Amino acid sequence: QLSESVGNVPRQITLQTVLKDGLAPDGHDDWHCIEDLERHGLLRWEGTGLHPIFVLTERGVSVGAALMSHKKNGGTFASFKTDWDWIVENFPEKSS
Repeated sequence: QLSESVGNVPRQITLQTVLKDGLAPDGHDDWHCIEDLERHGLLRWEGTGLHPIFVLTERGVSVGAALMSHKKNGGTFASFKTDWDWIVENFPEKSS
């Protein structure tokens, strides 16, 4: 949550992830997305909580390149799909 004041009245702003199907899982924010990307082998978290450093893995670069190509050709985030069979074949430890 972020604190923000409106006039002299402080308020809390809750930020959460909006999935491509429009759903917003309760309590799932950008930090949870980072953890999801790490768990699925797309990036490594190499810093600290105070000074985070995120590094794309080879797999993350490949998925990112596929997403950029999809977007360049008129695709949307909602219509982007990864090749799960390729993931299972090449990263079996990450597919469960």
